[in-house]
Amino acid sequence: PYSGLDPHAAALLRGVLERLREAGRTVLLVTHNLSQGLELADRVVVQARGRWLFDEPRTAVNARGWEAEYTARVAAA
Repeated sequence: PYSGLDPHAAALLRGVLERLREAGRTVLLVTHNLSQGLELADRVVVQARGRWLFDEPRTAVNARGWEAEYTARVAAA
């Protein structure tokens, strides 16, 4: 969702997403930027080739090793 946004607009969008989360609203965020996605997520779902490969709470995701796990799961799909 941040593609093409300048830093100010990206910060505004992030603020909106954070306020929606704090209000208990559900937001489906689709991104290829794993670090941004993990910062905003309560739940992480990975889909590739029409299949769900991973569906876990954010707390179950090891942020440091997540990119390698993501790449391995998508490559194996």
